[in-house]
Amino acid sequence: MSTAIVTGASRGIGRAIAERLAADGYTVIGTYARNESAAADVAAGSGATMHRVDFSADGAVAEFVEQLEPTPLDVLVNNAGIFEYEDFEDFDMELWRRVVRVNLDAVVELSTALRPRFNRGGSIVNIASLDGYVAAYDSMSYAAGKAALVNLTQSLAVNFAPYGVRVNGIAPGWITTEMNVDSDTSGAAEWTPLGREGEPAEIASVVSFFCSDDAGFVTGQTLVVDGGYGLVDPVIKLDSDRLRAERKMGGRH
Repeated sequence: MSTAIVTGASRGIGRAIAERLAADGYTVIGTYARNESAAADVAAGSGATMHRVDFSADGAVAEFVEQLEPTPLDVLVNNAGIFEYEDFEDFDMELWRRVVRVNLDAVVELSTALRPRFNRGGSIVNIASLDGYVAAYDSMSYAAGKAALVNLTQSLAVNFAPYGVRVNGIAPGWITTEMNVDSDTSGAAEWTPLGREGEPAEIASVVSFFCSDDAGFVTGQTLVVDGGYGLVDPVIKLDSDRLRAERKMGGRH
């Protein structure tokens, strides 16, 4: 049976990915940072073996790899990530290092550490973000790390290619998850051409595709999955809305 590792698998997008890969027939190994109860729910629902791993801690990746059974690996989904707001006027470099450590450094460390275990035809999927394509105000560490992850996906793709392993990424837009609970996302659907936020299962479906034979000639790509949100210029959109409203009222043409 094929084996998949999904980091950050206890909630949101990671949970949906773990459940989808289990449904696809993979034996799933997941990680979680703190929420043991949520991890237990994922294990019960998907049969995943869950490991507690704090990717911000020194040595965490090496310790996790040592815990794994020495079995061949088919899929690695680098989903674990953290988001923290910064104070630009009193910038905290320790916060920057912690966010980048989890969202970027752990990805390259885990991917390269597991390289000898991959079967030919294997797949790595990195979960980036639409934030990696735009400027950030109070979350520069998150945006910069995700932007670097897009480039890292390309570099890992060319370096893993001789081993028969494909590497791709996904950059979600606004997805309904626990991570957004403390954020004001009320306007996200309004600016999204498809008129809603995405669901975690929709990201999991793209992961499933990247890991399948249907994507056998796809590597080094990061697919934006955002319902069209990143296509919208707010000024142009508001101007268009105004013009269309005027036309409906018999105004200027």
